[in-house]
Amino acid sequence: FFFLSHDSPCVMPNSVLFSTLWGSSLGFTTVMYANWLMKVPLSRRPWEHLLAAGVGAYASLSFDSWADKAEVELEEKIKMRVEANKNIKV
Repeated sequence: FFFLSHDSPCVMPNSVLFSTLWGSSLGFTTVMYANWLMKVPLSRRPWEHLLAAGVGAYASLSFDSWADKAEVELEEKIKMRVEANKNIKV
């Protein structure tokens, strides 16, 4: 983001900041949309908004690590396949 410079003492990687904001807003919006569909007051139970925002932020942050882990595992499996199929002649 443009407002975080490298000289700032509170620099966070852009992907972490974006993931946190995206996940929390998605969780919050999901609860608002569900309340709107049920035609109840949008802030009927405000603790649900906080809980959904927290779960969304956690899921978003975890997705980054899951994607990195999956990429490493895929590279390992590809190497194993190449080694296993080395002796096969076509």
